[in-house]
Amino acid sequence: MSAELLQLRQQIDEIDKSLLALLAKRMQLVTAVGEVKSQNKGYLSMCQSLRLQSWRRVAKKRKK
Repeated sequence: MSAELLQLRQQIDEIDKSLLALLAKRMQLVTAVGEVKSQNKGYLSMCQSLRLQSWRRVAKKRKK
């Protein structure tokens, strides 16, 4: 195997390691978001209601 090809494959391996680390961190954050959501159901209901109202305003403006 040529030195150039070996170097390119090593670079790919390093990128793969970085991607896996980022995905693992993302999974931790997603889990934390789920925990916060389950603890704050009242707050989330309010947020969902506000979001729905916002979408309705946008839809209403588009109909005009």
